[in-house]
Amino acid sequence: MRSTTANAPAHGHSSMCSAGKVQLARSGTLMEHERALQARISVLRTMMEGDGTDSEQAPQLRMDLDEAQKDYNEYLAKLRKENKEQASLMNVEPLTLKQVQERLEPGVTMLEYFVARDTVWLWVVEKDRVEFVSTSIPRSDLVSKVTSLRDTIYQFAEKERFTVLSQELYKLLIEPALPHIKGKELIIVPHDVLHYLPFQTLLGPDSHYLIEKYPIYYLSSASLMQFTQEKRKAKGELTSVIAQGGKLLTFGNPDLDDPKMALQFAEIEAKEIKNLYPQSTIYLEKEATEERAKTLSPQNDMIHFASHAELNESDPLSSAVLLAKSDKEDGRLEVREIFGMDLKASLIVLSACETGLGKLSSGDELVGLTRAFIYAGTPSVVASLWNVEDSSTAQLMASFYRNLKTMTKVAALREAQLDLIRGSGRSDLLAKRGIGGIGKLGETPAPKSRLIDSTSVSTSHPYFWAPFILVGDGK
Repeated sequence: MRSTTANAPAHGHSSMCSAGKVQLARSGTLMEHERALQARISVLRTMMEGDGTDSEQAPQLRMDLDEAQKDYNEYLAKLRKENKEQASLMNVEPLTLKQVQERLEPGVTMLEYFVARDTVWLWVVEKDRVEFVSTSIPRSDLVSKVTSLRDTIYQFAEKERFTVLSQELYKLLIEPALPHIKGKELIIVPHDVLHYLPFQTLLGPDSHYLIEKYPIYYLSSASLMQFTQEKRKAKGELTSVIAQGGKLLTFGNPDLDDPKMALQFAEIEAKEIKNLYPQSTIYLEKEATEERAKTLSPQNDMIHFASHAELNESDPLSSAVLLAKSDKEDGRLEVREIFGMDLKASLIVLSACETGLGKLSSGDELVGLTRAFIYAGTPSVVASLWNVEDSSTAQLMASFYRNLKTMTKVAALREAQLDLIRGSGRSDLLAKRGIGGIGKLGETPAPKSRLIDSTSVSTSHPYFWAPFILVGDGK
């Protein structure tokens, strides 16, 4: 377990770097090579541990295993030297606590979690201080609580159950840190099942959500800070450009050859953005193609995808944003392709479904769409933690982009969420409800009947405002 000394690693997460671009789009060669090396090690270990191993074979197998391990270590060393960011996708190389503190800005508190078998460890890290606290809870109980909380968010009739679970998780995960939090802004670094928890929905004893008390943004690892900050600084004056109405590329309601997949309010969302940023370019339905996304994305200050997404937990590199097909592209903008893009954008918004979720790797990273876009060049990604509601998302995004003209990204998103909590948003965008959806590969999205279709449900319900999180740099 980590200590809080100056040279302690800031959690066993992968680090990244802004070295030369690795073209994973070209059949994912590096990933395939790494997998082949790991597979070789795995096979040799299995053979050595097998009951049928001949004693005469054992020395040779041991030599082969040593050689395979040496080849793998040399491969990682070479990759780390040439491209730290790519190496970080496969290997844990954390920053020290001191290095993390050097990158933390004054007034910002990092809450970094580690889920053990019977305990949740928490480091409260600020620029000039660090505190360590722990909470006793079996991991199985934590998983159950997080899973139940997410389930109750979908069921409007379960609001009381949601409130109980939210307050329990607040007491477990936030309350122990409160005496040590001096900052006015929170960075959450989750671990394990906590990657799937919307911390912004946790309720304090005063019945206020955590988002009502702090602007919140997320990092899948503390080590990611050095790269998101470098990427933000490399964008120069892009923030002021955005405030003045920078170039924004929007893809709305792509034609997916299935009427059931249509997102009516995604078009309204795209047009609202166009009104706020006249220089923006929008592509709708059949024109919202993967080919255009690849060709035009490198030339824009912000990129907005109002579409569906699809996750593949067994092969995260094939998770994709779903766009319209063309003669040259199949309409699936996959993670492996995103890694190969060269983006100049200060912000990517994935106004799709469950775009924040990815597969937990051995480094406790979310290897998903957010990580791919950060690797491709953007410092900040807005993504969702569950199937988003089409019409309320249009309202939230209109508010977010309006706020972005005068606020930081994390403040703009928070204020948009507070608008929905207060019920002070655009009623015309909520006149008709439409549910977005996401499915595993080969599956259809959950039916609309899963939710209570009632016009009496207020947007203050977390289902409407809480799915979106900011990952990366909050400025």
